[in-house]
Amino acid sequence: MNLKQSNFKDGFTLVELLVTIAIVGLVAALSTVATQKALAAAQRTKAASGLRQLGLLTQSYVTDNDGYLPGPIYYGTPVYYNVSDNDLLTTKLLPYTGITPARGDQLLPFLEFSGEKKIRTKLRGQRPPVWVSQSRATNSAGEQVDPLGHRLQSGSKGAPQKFAKLEKPSTTWYLQDVDLQSTNSNDVGQQAAQSPTPWHGNVRLNLYFDGRVEARPRSESDRPK
Repeated sequence: MNLKQSNFKDGFTLVELLVTIAIVGLVAALSTVATQKALAAAQRTKAASGLRQLGLLTQSYVTDNDGYLPGPIYYGTPVYYNVSDNDLLTTKLLPYTGITPARGDQLLPFLEFSGEKKIRTKLRGQRPPVWVSQSRATNSAGEQVDPLGHRLQSGSKGAPQKFAKLEKPSTTWYLQDVDLQSTNSNDVGQQAAQSPTPWHGNVRLNLYFDGRVEARPRSESDRPK
C-alpha cells in the first residue's frame, strides 16, 4: 500500500502536465516572436545599407557628370537594372558598382533582401520596384522642383539639376521604398508587381540627398483610408 502511494506521488498529475505544456508553448511562442523581430530588423538593416550604397554611387555619378544628378529617369526605381533601359536609375549607376553588365533584368545584389524573393515568387516571378524617387521637392519659393528630371512612362523627359542647387539636401528625401499602400505608388509603373503591403511593417525607409537613411512612420505617407 505504501509502495503504491509512493509511486503515485513521484509521477505527474494531469494538471501539472498541462501547466508544463502551456509553459513550453508560451516559451516557444515568445521565441518565435523574438526571432521574427530579429529577422525583420536584419532585413531593414540590409535594406538601409543598400540605400546608402545607392547614395554613394550617386555621389560618384555627380562627381563624374559636372555636378549633375542622374537623370532623366522613370519615377520608379526597381531593384534590378537593364542595360537596354538607360532611363532606370539603377542602370545609370551601374558603371560605379563594379558589376559586369549582363543582358536582361538583372538584380543588384546589394538591393536584394529576404522579402524580395518571397514577394517575387508570390507575384509569379515579377520583380517589384522597391524604391520610388522623389520628384516633388519644394524650394524656398514654395515651387515644386524635380531634382532628377524624371521621365513619366507616358510623358516627356525633363532635365536633372545640379546637386549643389539642392536647397535642402538633408531634409529632401531622394528614394523611398514603395508599395501599393504608398501615396507614391501611382508614380511607379508595374503596379501589379508591387508589394501589397509595406516592406518594413510600420515604417518606410527614406534616403535623403545628403546620404542619410531614416526610418519614417508609414502613416506619414500612406494613402488616406
